[in-house]
Amino acid sequence: MAHALYGSADYLKRHPAPANDPLGGRAVIVWDEAYANLPAARWPAKAWPSAPVALTVSSLSTHLAAARAGLGLAVLPCFLTSDEPTLIEVLPPSRVLVEDLWLVTHANLAHSARVRTVSDFVARTIASAASALENRYPATD
Repeated sequence: MAHALYGSADYLKRHPAPANDPLGGRAVIVWDEAYANLPAARWPAKAWPSAPVALTVSSLSTHLAAARAGLGLAVLPCFLTSDEPTLIEVLPPSRVLVEDLWLVTHANLAHSARVRTVSDFVARTIASAASALENRYPATD
């Protein structure tokens, strides 16, 4: 699942970055410490440790809303932003985060018809959304 760094058009206009430094002079929206184990929560601290923090949040929907509102830059899954015309990709997934999705089942339940039915449904659903999850869209000119 691909993640990129996004900001609203308004925020980017109000906080222009210096040449060759798309993060310069900009603040980041971060995850609350309770979510420090999430890869998207670890990225800003690792890749951009000196970033000023604009807001600390505890949900993905709040990250998205804060970025839309122009409060700062946010690490967001690309599939959430595909229909967000006001959000602009500041750094692509290749510079931010691409993570694998796993569907794990306890060995004792793997052969249960009910568990297998749900697992198969989830696997089909994820497979059908692979282009969006991996941020593979047709090039536009």
